[in-house]
Amino acid sequence: MAKISVTFPYVSQTGTIRVILKLTHKGVRRSILSSVYLTSDEITKAKKIKSPSAQRRINSEVNKYITKLETLNGSDEYMSPDELLNFLTVTPQTDYIDFFEYSLKVIDKYRLMGKAKTSQGIKTAINSFRDFCGVQRLDINELTYNFLNKYQLSLYDTKRSKTLYLAMIRIVLNHAKDEFNDEDRGLVLVKVSPFRKLSTKYESEGKRAIDISLLRKVRDTNEVTINYISTHRTTRKKMYLPTQVPLLKLPRVQLAQDMFMLSFYLIGMNEVDLYKCTTIKGNILSYNRSKVTDRRDDKGYFEVRLEPEVMPLMRKYRGKDRVFNFSELYSSVGTFISAINKGLKYIDKSLTFYQARHTWATIAVNDIEADKLLVHEALNHADERMKITDKYVIKKFDRYWELNRKVIDYSLR
Repeated sequence: MAKISVTFPYVSQTGTIRVILKLTHKGVRRSILSSVYLTSDEITKAKKIKSPSAQRRINSEVNKYITKLETLNGSDEYMSPDELLNFLTVTPQTDYIDFFEYSLKVIDKYRLMGKAKTSQGIKTAINSFRDFCGVQRLDINELTYNFLNKYQLSLYDTKRSKTLYLAMIRIVLNHAKDEFNDEDRGLVLVKVSPFRKLSTKYESEGKRAIDISLLRKVRDTNEVTINYISTHRTTRKKMYLPTQVPLLKLPRVQLAQDMFMLSFYLIGMNEVDLYKCTTIKGNILSYNRSKVTDRRDDKGYFEVRLEPEVMPLMRKYRGKDRVFNFSELYSSVGTFISAINKGLKYIDKSLTFYQARHTWATIAVNDIEADKLLVHEALNHADERMKITDKYVIKKFDRYWELNRKVIDYSLR
């Protein structure tokens, strides 16, 4: 009789382990990719399960296949190993896929990959979508263009959610297609493709880049106006008393100013990468851009030279285990990002952190008149059109460093 066993062949670069099931039949072994992912903390070095929760997830996966084997009532002895594998892994066309239940697996997968921001983003979007639907279960094939368009229209009064939430739903749908559809075998369980017509592109209101005068204001600001609340002695009404306060007395505003300029000096490096960055050799900082890590073969690897303007900030925020000490000051990337964005509003209400990146790019193209492809590469974007070419070409990072020097000289001289 066929047997199902469990193996853990390797730990991925993200630190997660995908459980692989081994089907043994007539002396031949075949692998089955399970939907269970573990962290390195859930197994011992000897590859023994030490987490009860992990063991339950694995048992549930194994029992699913054992139950399917039992339905054959011994007739599997007449099947070849490949025929039996096909029987176990091909899902019948009548199977129902609950979108909300499946989204929990995707959320958990991103959490285990260390992508907490994406995991939380999907969770928030799914909770909003469930409230809109008014049901706890939903056939994944009900996610048609008309249905999701109505949901998007219900978010008309939001700025970012109307595109961000749809983008998160799209991620879950794409994972389902990858897992359940096998076009080579004619197996298409997830039939809907609503995002061929439905846009998830975010269109910002107003300018993303700031002008050079505001950039210099961010750099040179020494004090900001704080509205302190007081109570009138006789009327007892609340009064707002504007007071000029030095930045040195406002740690959050000081952090915001420093981080905005640090990002600008480092060719638009974002908060997550600043928080996690661990590698520096001499005056060269290297990192893998988190936003494109899983979309590029080189994991978004990039090197940036530290210009003289960066050195005071390097000394101020030097970390023990990482390049910067932000993980020592803030418990999570989320709290770090929140502190920066709140602090920027005291300098100028229109400011957002990502404008440092957009401003660098705008100056490089419009004022320095740099080639757009060079700017595109310097910003470390993912580009499917260049995916094959990038495999053959070894990057010369000094091209980007020279451009960065020109942008800084032009902007802040």
